[in-house]
Amino acid sequence: MPGYEVINLINDFCSFILFAIKFVERINYYLLKIKIIITHIFFIFQLYKYKTSYSIIFFFLIIEKEAYQELFIDYLSSDDGQFICSGSIDNTIHVWDIENNKQIQSFNGNSNVYCVKFSQYHYYNNHRSVICSSLHNETIHFWDFKDNQQLKTLNKHTGWISGIEFSSFNCGRYLCSGSEDKTIRLWEINYYIFLMVIRKVFGVLIQNNNNNNNIGDNKKDNGIKCIKFISLKKKKDNNDNCGIYLCYGSYNGSIHIWG
Repeated sequence: MPGYEVINLINDFCSFILFAIKFVERINYYLLKIKIIITHIFFIFQLYKYKTSYSIIFFFLIIEKEAYQELFIDYLSSDDGQFICSGSIDNTIHVWDIENNKQIQSFNGNSNVYCVKFSQYHYYNNHRSVICSSLHNETIHFWDFKDNQQLKTLNKHTGWISGIEFSSFNCGRYLCSGSEDKTIRLWEINYYIFLMVIRKVFGVLIQNNNNNNNIGDNKKDNGIKCIKFISLKKKKDNNDNCGIYLCYGSYNGSIHIWG
């Protein structure tokens, strides 16, 4: 019957469209892989050009293969060796030994890992190899990757924590955390104590609001994306004295310097 022929024709057409979509998706997948390979080949030639060691090149290839979805990477050089830690949206934290080209530790954060940092304070004061991580589940975790244990969990934020930064003073004894809850919080990490809210966005400052600078869009913040302590030369100072400022980027695309 003509009606069945029309239905079969429509069915065949829909099947062809679905096949074409899958085919295009597969082509895009392989094009992305080719782009990644070409980028890495170019990078390796640049490393060779500037006499970078072959061990670092080999390690870079291992990292690319194992850490495709990593969101953040940090580096540590100590008397125990050179290490890289990585945090991923697959809820895992990995530690890599650069000199031996291998992964030496892995932790499950039970939530998307948005940021990871080595703690210089724990190493130089307690000779402990500690990683700090911030997660989507609104918590901050401290891990000892040599003893394979979790040391502490901090949980004052009410939104996912996308950025953490150790202080550039007092040997990194203080930790700042920036969150989707639109706050920056300050912690003391020797005793794991929450100290204060340093900055609440939307223009409401909990602490001193002098020397504020905004770069880019000045509309309302939609949460803290990343934070960084920076050293800037003070205005109207003829000497080389520098002040410590807190710089943070928000989800609305603006950058703020606060101190």
